[in-house]
Amino acid sequence: MSSSNIAKGAIALLLAVMVSAILYFENSIHRDLNESFYQRLEQVHSAQNSIYLGEIDDNRRFLYFLLDTPPIQGIARAEKNDGIDPQENTQLDVWRARLSTIFRSMLYSYEGINQIRLIDAHSGMEMVRVERQLGQVITVPDSKLQDKSQHDYYVQALQLSERTIYSTVINLNREHGKVVTPFQPTKRFTLPTYDIENDLFGVLVINTNAEKIVNRIVSQAPDIQKVMILGTDDSFIYHPEFSLRYSKDLNPEISFQTLYSVTPWFDKVQLLEEKQTGEQFLALISKVEGGNFNDLNVKLVNLISFSEYQQSLNEKRLTTYVLLAVACSVFALIFFAFWQYTSSLRVLDSTRAEFKAILDGASDGVLGFDTNLKLTSFNASAKHFFKQLNSSRLGSNSQFLPEAVHQFLFHYANLVLKGEMVESKSLQLDLNANETIWLSLSLSPIYAGNERIQGVALFVEDTTAKKEAEAQLVGANERLEQEVKERTKELVHARDKAAKASEVKSAFISTISHEMRTPLNGILGSLNLVRKEPVTKQQHKYLEMMETSSSTLLSLINDVLDLSKIEAGKLDIDNEPFNPLSVIEHVALSMSAKAKEQKIAYIVDQTGLEHIELCGDAARVKQIIYNLLSNAIKFTKKGHVKLSVTTEQLDDTVWLKVIVEDTGVGIEKANHSKLFQSFSQESASTSNEFGGTGLGLSICKQLVEKMLGHIHFESEKFKGSKFWFELPFSSAQTKPINVPEVLAGKTVSVLSKTKLESDTIAKLIAKCGGEYVEKGADSDICIITNEQDYIQVKSVKNQFEKLILVGDKLQHINDSDNIVHISDPLRIGEFVALFDLNKAIRLQPSLKKSGDTVALSGNLVTGCHFLVVDDNQINRIVAKGILEGQGAKVSFAVDGQDAVNKLLLFEHQEVDFDAIFMDCNMPGMDGYQATRAIRQGQGGDKYKDAIVIAMTASALAGEKERCLNAGMDEFVTKPVVVEQLFKVLDALGVHAKGDDSVLIHPFESEEEEQATQPINEADVLERLSGDKELLKKLYTLFLSDSENQMQQLRLSIKNSNCDASVSYSHALKGQAGDLAAETLFDLLDKIEAHAREHQAEQCKSHLEQAQSEYDKVVVFAKKRLSELEFAGISSD
Repeated sequence: MSSSNIAKGAIALLLAVMVSAILYFENSIHRDLNESFYQRLEQVHSAQNSIYLGEIDDNRRFLYFLLDTPPIQGIARAEKNDGIDPQENTQLDVWRARLSTIFRSMLYSYEGINQIRLIDAHSGMEMVRVERQLGQVITVPDSKLQDKSQHDYYVQALQLSERTIYSTVINLNREHGKVVTPFQPTKRFTLPTYDIENDLFGVLVINTNAEKIVNRIVSQAPDIQKVMILGTDDSFIYHPEFSLRYSKDLNPEISFQTLYSVTPWFDKVQLLEEKQTGEQFLALISKVEGGNFNDLNVKLVNLISFSEYQQSLNEKRLTTYVLLAVACSVFALIFFAFWQYTSSLRVLDSTRAEFKAILDGASDGVLGFDTNLKLTSFNASAKHFFKQLNSSRLGSNSQFLPEAVHQFLFHYANLVLKGEMVESKSLQLDLNANETIWLSLSLSPIYAGNERIQGVALFVEDTTAKKEAEAQLVGANERLEQEVKERTKELVHARDKAAKASEVKSAFISTISHEMRTPLNGILGSLNLVRKEPVTKQQHKYLEMMETSSSTLLSLINDVLDLSKIEAGKLDIDNEPFNPLSVIEHVALSMSAKAKEQKIAYIVDQTGLEHIELCGDAARVKQIIYNLLSNAIKFTKKGHVKLSVTTEQLDDTVWLKVIVEDTGVGIEKANHSKLFQSFSQESASTSNEFGGTGLGLSICKQLVEKMLGHIHFESEKFKGSKFWFELPFSSAQTKPINVPEVLAGKTVSVLSKTKLESDTIAKLIAKCGGEYVEKGADSDICIITNEQDYIQVKSVKNQFEKLILVGDKLQHINDSDNIVHISDPLRIGEFVALFDLNKAIRLQPSLKKSGDTVALSGNLVTGCHFLVVDDNQINRIVAKGILEGQGAKVSFAVDGQDAVNKLLLFEHQEVDFDAIFMDCNMPGMDGYQATRAIRQGQGGDKYKDAIVIAMTASALAGEKERCLNAGMDEFVTKPVVVEQLFKVLDALGVHAKGDDSVLIHPFESEEEEQATQPINEADVLERLSGDKELLKKLYTLFLSDSENQMQQLRLSIKNSNCDASVSYSHALKGQAGDLAAETLFDLLDKIEAHAREHQAEQCKSHLEQAQSEYDKVVVFAKKRLSELEFAGISSD
């Protein structure tokens, strides 16, 4: 029989057994459960029946007791003898009183009795009545005794024989035909009384408190059962629902039959269904029976909810069927195990047949041996390798195999039987005289079913083709190795060639850097010297042209050097704390002049900056922003350029994002890929029209990536471009910004030409705690960016607390005390300074340390003697001009050898040098060799420890280290930054001889020197947070605007025009105050005061003194502006 037929038969059998079991168990469950519910209901009913009968029996004994008391027979005798008992000679009223006393005693003793009466059997009138009223036991007076002849219990009692009791159903007590309230559930017991002659003369009646017996009956039922008590006509005496109780007295139309339908269920148990709700119950309905009582007319209905029955049925089913399922599962498991076993046997037979077919069809030979190495099996392929192999060899040992094979099996089989691994072995086998093959022999254990090794399998593989392939592969590998060696030799040669080319390139860049910076140093140095001499306006213009050209050339050189450093991997990125707000404002301000030349709107938005300190390379960040801004301004002819900066913290990294947007010429989409390539612009026409080398963006991209950031752009031809870059900084080295809320509680309005500018200023207002409003007249402060808007509010200007005028074009407006000026673009630091200078300084401290800004007093190195070693005559002249300009004496040498020779001569002359300035790249003996020679004493022992300062035009990485390794003390790059040069000297202890007061000092400590100057520049720099670019701008604005105002002031005073004098003196006074020209400020203040009083003569008396002081201020401003511009060009 097949396995599928066995399975089908087993399943059919299992189903039949399950169906039969379900039918049997279902019938058994119903029968047992019905019996169980009947027993539960019957048990409660039996207890309730006993309680009811017990109550009747108690009251029967009470009646018998009363019947046997003397007053009963005394009253009977008195009734027959005109009211006097002849036996006791006692009047009827006395016997009634005595009986009343007995009734009262019984009511006092038994709280369950509410009333006891004796009723006349002939008239039906109450003769004696004692009852419980409001907790008191009273005897009812004769006047209130009632006629009970029509009551059922009275009529029924008259029909009874002697000593027979009648019990009424429970109902509500009535008096005078009405139900007494509050309700008094009552059950009455009556007993007829006969006299000595056996004549009926009265009826004893006891009224009991039926509520107590009802409660006792109901309390017998458990919580899951309900109880009903039915009276006459199946009216409700008690019902779980209060409103249905005592229905015969209160609602006669309601009865058990009107509310419920009854159908048989099981034995005496019936199924009860509530007609209105459909709720079903299992009910036991039985009359109260027992004793020798008459028909009691009371039924007890005990109920259990049918849902309870269903739940019990389901639980019983669950238990039964779970057991049935377990039994079936056990049967199924047994059957499955048996079926699996038989299937495994069939599979094993099939597998054996399959393996035998596979082995017989395999190209490898397989031989099986038992633990005694006797042959147990072999496949067809084995016969090919061993000709003597046939079925007759089964059971024999392995000696019939070739000797080499037999030895292999004999030596290694025992290891395999122990469970050890054995490596395969290759050997040659001669099949016949003309055929030799290579065989690979391997052994594998044969396992029994219990993982026990029961033999060894010998696998024989023909590896002749493999051996031949290996031989060919060895030959191929040898040829390949030879080719690899030759190729490696070529690659080494190419690498050496590339390295040499890189060295040549580096040497070329170093040389060209030196050769270009050297003449540039001479040019810039000479220009600085010439500026100190008196020049004409035309000559001054030529000097500015030369400076511009030199700066452009220097910028180009720096770009090429930066690119070279990046490509060579020698660009170092600093990691120092810096103030991003200062960096942005410095770059933004330095580019404002270019934006004004283009006559475009220039907007800076710093409100998204949430950090005041980051740690990184501020100079490189500044370089990137400068390049992007420079490009944006250069390529924008109309519209605007906007610089936005934000910081955002993500996890442990703060990202600085800088965005530069413009409305310039834009870039064709096809040319986007060219943008970040070196020496590449959008097109040749772009280069011709706008100039440039195409290095800026390439350097920006590589710098950003060097700092682990990324740079992107969007651009559309003729619509503009948007460039932005993001740089990561460690959040552990950052500080959050706290912009002072200097506008807290203030409303601020903005009048501007463009919505973009208004929106940007509105964000700045919110950043400073102010409230931006639309209408200017309704605000505390008004910010105006153009003269046309100022004209609109001029008439109401005095309504504002402060009127802020933005930009140079509004500088001439000073006709109100509430007017303040601020340069554009509008920046946070300068804006806060308008309201609180100290908070502005805390917000944006100077990027340079105290002492970085120096004043060149003219006597910094007075009395010092320096040796300048340089092969370039211009450089020597420039160095001489700088040093002798500060009071020093200078000697020269034209190369290293000349320096060594002159030092020997100076030693004999006992000349002291305070320092030697050494050029590094010179013909013959260069600066490095010369310094080593000096340190070795070749220039005389006197100068072995002399201070040697390198002066080099090389800007490649590692140059400073090379100088220090050669024995030099410090390092200064060309073109020489004058202030840096004297800072190096100060650090090395080289000062003016005999006067410490001429050392390099910061502005804030030069009080005595500043007292003699027309401008207190230290004061100005403190207010500007050390921002030299802003200082240069103040000087430029003063020189460009003040000359005309001074001329107008002179003219108005000469013409005695006091109103005009007030205006011009006030405006000029404001500019003098901005520059801290205190003497000029005081003189102009006096002129303004006299002019307001229309004292023209007093104005004239101060005019010449003011003109003289003004001229001093102009001379000083021009001189300082030249020095600052030269220092700026050199530092670039």
